[in-house]
Order: sequence, then C-alpha cells, then structure tokens
Amino acid sequence: MDGDFERAILCVFDQTGSVSEDIKRQAELLLGQVAQEHATAWQLCARHIETTSHAEVQFWCLQTLHSIILSRDSYSRLEASAKDAVKKVLLAKGTAREQLPGFIRNKIAQVIVSIASIEYPKEWPSFFQDVLGSLNESPSAIDCYCRILVSVHEDIISLEVPRSSEEAKQSMEFKDAMRDNALEQICSSWYQILSMFKDSDRAIVANLLRAVERYVHWIDIGLVANDQFMPLLFHVLNTFDEDSEAQVAAISVLREIVSKRMDAGPKLSLIEGLGLVPIAASWSTSGVPGISNDDHELAVASSKLLVSLATEILEAWKKVENGVLSLQAVGVALDDDVISEANTSCSIAAAMMDQLFPAVVEVFKIPDDEISPIVAPFMLSFVSRIKLIAKRQGECDLSATHKSQVMAIIEAAALCSKFDDVSSVYPIEPSSREEKVMSEEEENNVSTRRQEVFALFRNAAKLIPSEAFEFVAQKTRSSLIHHGGTMSWQDAELALSLLYQIGEGATEAAFKAATETNAPLVEIASFVIRIDESIASHRLVALALLEACARYSKVAVFQTDLVPLLASKFFGRAGLGHPSSSVPPRAAYLLCRITKSLRSQMKTIARDILRALLPHLQSIAVTPLGKTLGLVAAGASSQVGTAGAGVSTPDDRMFAFEAAGLLVGTIDTSEDEQVEWLKVLNQPLTSQLESHSNDITNVREILLLQQSIEALTRLSKGFSSKMCSGRQKLSQTLLDPLMPAMHAIHAFPLAKDLRAKFLAYVHRLVDCLGINLVPRLSAIIWALQHPSIDADDFTDILVLLNQIILKFANENAVLQSIVPSLFSECVTKVHQFLGPSWDWSGAEAQPAMLASSPRAAQPIVKSTGAPAGSTEDLRERAVLQKQYYTFLNTISQCSVRDELMSPKESSAIPDLLQGATTHIDPGVRKLCIATISNLAMHWISTLQNGTRGEVSNQADIKEFAYKKFGCDILIFSLLVKPESGGIDIRDAASISLLTEVSNQIKTLYDTAGQEYLSILYQETTTRLGWSPDIAQQFTQQIVQLQGRQLKSYLKSLFLEYRKM
Repeated sequence: MDGDFERAILCVFDQTGSVSEDIKRQAELLLGQVAQEHATAWQLCARHIETTSHAEVQFWCLQTLHSIILSRDSYSRLEASAKDAVKKVLLAKGTAREQLPGFIRNKIAQVIVSIASIEYPKEWPSFFQDVLGSLNESPSAIDCYCRILVSVHEDIISLEVPRSSEEAKQSMEFKDAMRDNALEQICSSWYQILSMFKDSDRAIVANLLRAVERYVHWIDIGLVANDQFMPLLFHVLNTFDEDSEAQVAAISVLREIVSKRMDAGPKLSLIEGLGLVPIAASWSTSGVPGISNDDHELAVASSKLLVSLATEILEAWKKVENGVLSLQAVGVALDDDVISEANTSCSIAAAMMDQLFPAVVEVFKIPDDEISPIVAPFMLSFVSRIKLIAKRQGECDLSATHKSQVMAIIEAAALCSKFDDVSSVYPIEPSSREEKVMSEEEENNVSTRRQEVFALFRNAAKLIPSEAFEFVAQKTRSSLIHHGGTMSWQDAELALSLLYQIGEGATEAAFKAATETNAPLVEIASFVIRIDESIASHRLVALALLEACARYSKVAVFQTDLVPLLASKFFGRAGLGHPSSSVPPRAAYLLCRITKSLRSQMKTIARDILRALLPHLQSIAVTPLGKTLGLVAAGASSQVGTAGAGVSTPDDRMFAFEAAGLLVGTIDTSEDEQVEWLKVLNQPLTSQLESHSNDITNVREILLLQQSIEALTRLSKGFSSKMCSGRQKLSQTLLDPLMPAMHAIHAFPLAKDLRAKFLAYVHRLVDCLGINLVPRLSAIIWALQHPSIDADDFTDILVLLNQIILKFANENAVLQSIVPSLFSECVTKVHQFLGPSWDWSGAEAQPAMLASSPRAAQPIVKSTGAPAGSTEDLRERAVLQKQYYTFLNTISQCSVRDELMSPKESSAIPDLLQGATTHIDPGVRKLCIATISNLAMHWISTLQNGTRGEVSNQADIKEFAYKKFGCDILIFSLLVKPESGGIDIRDAASISLLTEVSNQIKTLYDTAGQEYLSILYQETTTRLGWSPDIAQQFTQQIVQLQGRQLKSYLKSLFLEYRKM
C-alpha cells in the first residue's frame, strides 16, 4: 500500500510526460479517497513525512495534514496521542539537519502554526518552548524556526490582513499569551542565534532579522533595544560583504525600533540611547551605504532608515513644544520641572537634528526615483517647521542657521530633479520603438519625481526669495552660456525648469520695477528671452525654454524691446520651427497665450509675426494630427496643462491659427489690410475644404477637413462682434469659407468628429458675425440634417437653435424669419427620435435603470450612432429630451412665443406638462416649471391688458394657468410619493425645485390674486378631499408667508400628505 501511495503521488506530480493521462486520473482518484479518510490519513501522512525521500510526497502529505487541521472538527476528533505524534513528527522534520527544499520548510512551518492557532495557549501552552527545545545549531533548524515566526505573524498576529472579529480577538489573545509566557525566551533566542551566526552565515542572520522586524512594533521595546541585542545589530549593519541581504534586514529592524509608537520624551531618549544618530550622521561624508557599490536595495533601505530617524526626531520635537505651548496658551501654569524637562528634550532633539540634517541633504541629492519620494515629505515638514518658528518668533527674516539649511534644501532639490547624465531620452525623434519606450519611461519617472520635489523647491524659495532668485539666476546663466561646451542639455533643461518653477505666483507688479529682492529674477528673465535659440536643439530644453518665456512674458510689458525677441522664440527654431514633433504644438499653445496677454504690445510687429507664421500655418494645414504627436516634456512644460509626461489629446497646433487671428484683429487701422491678411490665412484652408473626394474611407482626408474647420474657428476668435458689425468686408471674408465647410460635412454625414468641428465653427460665427450670418442659417440647418441623422445629432441642432434665439432675442424680425418655420419640425423630430413608447418621466434613462430597462429592448428607427435600445441610445435620447425642454424654455422668453405656443393648440405644451409633473430629475422638472411659468404669466398679463378678447381664449388661459399650472403642477404633482414615481423632496437635489415652486405660487398669487386662491381652494377640497378648514389654512399661508417660510411650510405639508 505504501509503495502504491507514493507512486500515485509521483504520478500526479509528474512533469516529464512519461505518465499517461489515464494513469494520472487513477492516481488522483486514489489520493482523493485517501485524503477523505481523515481518521487514517493523518497516520499515513505523518509516517511518510518522516520516512520518504521524495519532496513531492512530503508536500502532498503536509498539504493533506493542513487540510485536516483547518477542518477543525476532523482535527478535534483525533486522540491526544495522535495530535502529539503529528506535532512531534513536524518539529523533528523541520529542525532536522538534512537539507529540505524551501517550499517544504515553508509548508512545515505553516502546518505547525495552524495547529498552534487552534491549541495555543490552552491546549499547547508549551508551543514556543517546544519549538525552541527542538532547535539545534544547524542552519536548517534555525531556518525552520524563522519560518515559524514569520508564519505566526502572517497567519495569526498581523491585523494588516483582513480578519473577522473572531480572528482579530484570537490575534489579541495569542499576543497576550506570548507576552506572558514566551517573548523573553524568544528574544533571548534571537540574541543567541545572532551571536552564533553573525559572521558565519549571513543568510541565517537575514532570515532571523526579517522575522524580528515583524515583532518589534508590538513587543516591549526593551526586549530588543538593550545592551545585548543592539551591539549585534550594529555589527551586522557595519559588516559589508557582497550580499547585503543581512544589512538590509538589520536596517529594517532599526527602522521598526525607531518608529515604535511612544510618547515624545521617551522616544527622544530612546533614539539618543541607541547611538544610531552618529552612525547615520557619518553618511554625510562617507556616503549612504549601497551608493558606492551600486547596491540599490541597500541604498534605498539606508535612506528609509535615515529619513525615519529624522522624521521621528522632528515629530517628537514638535510634540514636546506643542504640548507646552498649548497648555500655556490656555493659561495652565506649568511647574519649572516640567518646563525644564521639555527644554532638555528640545535641546536633545535640536542637537540630533543638527547632526542628521547634512546626511539627509546628501541623500536628497541622489536623483533616484525610489529615494527622492522617501526624503521629500520630510523636507517639506522641515521647511514648514522653519516657517513656523520664524512666525512664532515674529522674525521677518530667518536666522543664519535656518537660511543655510533652506539653501541646502534648494540646492539638493535642484540636483535631485536633474535628468541622469547617462540618459535614454532622445533629443529630437526616437530612432526606434524601443528608444521611444525607454525615453517615455525615463521622462515619466522624472516627472513623477519632480512633482513633490518642485513643490518643496517652491516652498523653500518663498522663505529666502533673494537667495533663491540668485541661485536660479546663477544656475541659468552658467548653464545656458556654456551650453554646447562644458554643460549638458540636462543642466540647461534643469536650469530653465527651476526658473519656471520659481516664477510661480509672480505678479505683474513684480516685473514692473526690479527691487532688491526680485532684481535677479527680472534680470535672468530678460536674459532668457534674449538668449540665442541655438541652445534649444534638444526638445526638452526647447520646451523648458518656451515655458519659461511664457511665464515671464510680462517682463516684455515694461521692456517693450523684448517683445520681438519673445515672439521669435515661439515661431523660430525653438518653437514652431523645431525639428521635434513634440515642440511645435506646445509652442503654438504658448504663442496664443502670450498673444492674448501682449496684444497691445504686439500691434506694431503684428505684420512681421504673421509673415513668420505663414509657412508654419501652411504646413500645419496639410499635416494630419496623427503624424505629429510626440512626447510632452517632463520638465517645466509638464507642469502646465498635463500632470506628467504623455500625449496631448487636443491638437494644440491649432492655437497657432488662433494667435494669427488675434494678430490680424490687432491691425485695426485698415479694414482692407485685415481682409487681405484674412484671405491669405483662409486660402489654404478653403482650398482643402473644396478639394475633398467624397471617399468616406479616406481617414486622412477627413482628418484634414476637421483640421481646416477647426483652424477657421480659431482664426475667427481674433474678431469681436463689435468689430465685425462695423466692417462688412471683413464679415464677408469670415463667411466665405462657410459654404465649402457645409459641403464638406454634407459629403461625410456620418463623420461625427467632423460634424462636431463644424458645429463649433458655426457657434463661433454666430457669436462674432451676429446678424450677418442670418441669411446663411437655413443653409446651415440643411447641411446638418441628413437621412442618417440620430438623436445625438439632432440634440446638436437644438443647441445651435437655442444659441441663435438667445443671440437675436431682441431682433423680432430675425426671429420671425427663422424660428416659426423650424419650430413645428423640431417638435415633430423630437417625438420621432424619442419614439412613441418613450418614458417622459426619465425614470428608465437614469444610470441605475439603464441596464434593466424593459423599454431598452424596444427598437426605434435609427441608422447611426449607438444601437437602438442600447444603454448609450437611451442616454442620448434622455439628453435630447432635456435639450428640447431647454429649447422650449428659450422660446418661452422671446417674442415669437405667441405664434408657436398656446394653451390648447401647441403640440409642445403636453410635453412640458409631462416634464413638469412626472420627471424624476428635479432639475428637469424645475426647467419645465420655469418654462410654463413664462408662458402662463405672459398669457395672464396679455389677458389683463385686454389684448386677448375672445371668451373661449380667456377660459383656456385661466384653465391652463390656474388649474393645470397653479394646481396640477405646483401642488398635486409634488404630493406623489417617490415609490409611485414622485420626487423625494427631502433630498438635497430637490431644494432648488422647492424654492422654484414656492416662488411660482407666490408669483401666481401676486398676479391673479383671489381668483387663483379660490380655484386652489376648490381643487384641494374636491379632488384631494381636504377639509374646508385645511384648504382655507393653506390658502391663507400662501398669502401670509414669504420666501423660505413658504418653502418650509410647503415641504412639511407635502411630507405630511404623503403619510396619509
């Protein structure tokens, strides 16, 4: 049987392919039967664990034993002698001198600990003593002991692992039992093992210390921070060999000791007594362990220890000070002894911090993506503390010591932010996919590192602005003057990035007159603007230069001779003319920015800039976006617009056309000159629109059409409506490209992105051309409508119509020529796209209902866009409904409303009534109520003024205004419970709706007076069954209450009614 058993296990684990699948299945069946027989399986497993030489057999037996133990019922039914036998076998095997694979020792430790989790301390109180008693001097036994300690931590003690309340309770009881019965012996064993193996077996030392690290945070600190254990720990720390595993483990233990949660005073005494500060302080001269021999893991661990040490000292120092200050602030008289003790603790902390600070600065200088995030938070805290000390002492200037410390931080931050001297970043374009990936990775890493480091740099610079400005000025000057000689692109990019950073928050007044403080900054800004563009051959240097020039462009406001030099940076070799594809888009965006801010200063050179821009604009016009995208810089430029390195989604090159339009707009001396320039700029774009091939598969052509239309939109932003209204030739020139653009989108009706660009173009033309665009509006609407139009497309048309109506709200003749002919068609189209079964309450288009809506499966006519009945289709139709209500609201406020909407004749009125009474979105319901109110108040006003004389019409108006609006909408619809489709008026989103309702009720009363209240009284008594007293009280409250009082009353009334 034993032979068959072992052979079955070996068959199951066979990886050679010599065992057939049939035999494997038979073996698995046999082993499954053995494992199910818990009463006998444990004996079989224990015996084979002890006798077999096959690791596969040992593992299967250990795994089966583990399953039996985890099934507590099966394990509890074993005899006490059987349990003891299992424990004896496991301990003997684990501590035997024979060499076992690591996974077998891990499994032995796991099984032993699973038994302890059940039996310790009640049934197996000697668990730890038994483990310690089974140890011998062999490394294999010590290795198993370390694995048991780790397993105890991970499987029982650690609360970092999610545990049930019962398991958490067991963890606490287990630790309490260890404190009472075992910890002293365990810690003594640590000392003995370290003493024995500290020089002979560093792997055992490392394993032991990794186990010790897990226990330090909850055991008595005196068990490890003592005269016996600490010298051994320092011996391991200071013993260097090829494998730093033991050193890293020793550092981790020291970090846990230093980070032990304690009161501030005892913490400072502990740290001082450890003797660790002088060792760590010496790293300022000797270097951080691991740096000299390129041992990155050791360097990171050493940095973490140093920063943990400095952080704990700083935090304890602050707690001691704050404790005394807070008590004194509330008038508590403190004993001299308490104050003396606090002063002593602060002196100790200050002395240790002075020792450690140079070492921390040296570590911070290391440009490593793992080390800098460790140090930067401490440095931020240190800078904040210096700022707080200066504030407490009422000093306008820092002490000499603090100044030197802040300056050291600034210098270290600069070094930490630098690209590595041996960099994989490509200068212009990547030569291969691999080079691009490597470059992106490095730039991402540097960008991430800089986010926190640059924040520290800015905060530190604010404390000593004069010194910081001088530092940046010297670095910039030395880097850029010597660029190409002894200095590298890394130095130039860093200097420009620091210049960009230090200028954050600088006001225009700072550049107006150079003071003693900001003189170096103004001087270096002027220097950078004047510098030759040849320094920017590397794309990251070019990007950093452009960002710096844009940030300090205000200098040119007061030094007008700098304006041509500043502009040339953006259209010259460092900007739009740079050979790297990633630079021109950013240059275009920044050029547009400075053109807006320096528009008046650029008037005299606008023509020169336009001539320089023309070749770049023509190149952009014929180059699709996909051919130009590159990386965004990780330097200064990554701080504007994007959080880090990556690809920009919008085509920022289009900002060059906007800048050109702004420049043409500044040439206001001659309309003819403006027109000529505009024609020159329009010509390549119009030609491209006219030359399309109607090939819907030609993606490149569609992209170029999109670019041309967006470029036209950007150009038009340089011209205000005031300028266009007085210059007809200019307006006509702006209109000339419209017809080719309309033909282009009509040729590609399914190109959604192209359609979106055209709509943005038309919206812009409405703004700047105004009434000059009116003759073309019908053609624009024709171009936007096509046989395959969907709900999303028609929503865009409604948005455009809405803008047109608002733009010409005071031009009755214009509205009469546009709106009436389109209104009925719009209403019909909306109903067509929503479909006959559309839920006007909006309930089934809510996010929570979209996936399960029964109406989602009902098809409607739909040729493009989202599939009919899909979640996206329902969302699009819901958006269309809301935009339809917005469209109706706009019409309700203009002069054509009488022709388009009446109480009984308009097909839009029932839609509004449905929205106002049933829609579950408070915002949509509020919009519908406001629209109906506009109509009702207008009709009542005209009725009172005698302009509507027919009796039937008067009756219709009163029926609509007083009953449908004043009762059904404003009162009765809000009495519906949420579960029946009503709105939860207790929800925060409904506050604005209630405010609108109370205001409308009050407005209706102020307009119609007692006539409205009489109808309200009659409706509430007859339809709602209210008693005359309640109805009378209700109407009286409407008369007496105002504003918030009326709203609160209505809310309580509605809630009370819903309970009935």
